[in-house]
Amino acid sequence: MVGQVGRDQAGGEGPLAAWGVLRGCTARGEDRRVSRIVPDMFAEATRSPEVAAVLREQVGGARRNKVAAILHRAVERGELPAGTDIELGLDFLAGPLYWRVSIIQAAPDPERMQRLTDKIIAALAI
Repeated sequence: MVGQVGRDQAGGEGPLAAWGVLRGCTARGEDRRVSRIVPDMFAEATRSPEVAAVLREQVGGARRNKVAAILHRAVERGELPAGTDIELGLDFLAGPLYWRVSIIQAAPDPERMQRLTDKIIAALAI
């Protein structure tokens, strides 16, 4: 189950890898169904090296690689400046989304996601 959730969160081989502009990728947010169990999986990872390894590979590896590709393409298109710190950008993207969806369990709000997207892109461009 942990592996499947990790694959779901990583976007599989589908839409995440093919998305275009940075704004559309960032504003997507998270799947509410998956967000309900992700905090439990991270808690279990503190007790289980096996769960931690799957999360590291499926979420920390696969997903970060796909989002890194999106950020690199955004630099190539001029949406982000050359020299953008991709690793820092990955952390910065994940933090606000994880907090909003998994920790405070806020309902998806397209207007708020758009404002968050604007802030994230502005911060990455610095």
